[in-house]
Amino acid sequence: MGRTVIADTGAIVALLSRRDFHHTWAVSHAKVLPLPWMTCEAVFSEAYHCVSASARAREGLLAMVRRGALVFPFSLAPSLSAVTAFLEKYSGLPTSVADACLFHLAVHLPQAVLWTTDRDFLIYRTPAKRKIETLLPE
Repeated sequence: MGRTVIADTGAIVALLSRRDFHHTWAVSHAKVLPLPWMTCEAVFSEAYHCVSASARAREGLLAMVRRGALVFPFSLAPSLSAVTAFLEKYSGLPTSVADACLFHLAVHLPQAVLWTTDRDFLIYRTPAKRKIETLLPE
């Protein structure tokens, strides 16, 4: 797969945590998904919090950032109005700031695929009414 990959919290946590239900799925995809994986600071913060109980997983996350496997091309400040509009539009769902940032990033990288465990991305629609392409566990 030669496409740009956008990584969500669930996929990153599943990759790093052997106890995660989707760990095997995440590892199998991590082996073939091209690097670097795009994400945002909100995902990094969520993922770090989710793996904080495991020193091995925490160090794995930090190592991914240090070696450039996980990069942060999204900046919230210039996208704040789009992100807040997304949060308001989907306020009836358990939407996070990370979801809104990744969605905005995906809209601006239309050939990207979003690697996630979050099925809410199947509901979200771009301004052109299209779905974001996702890579989800079966």
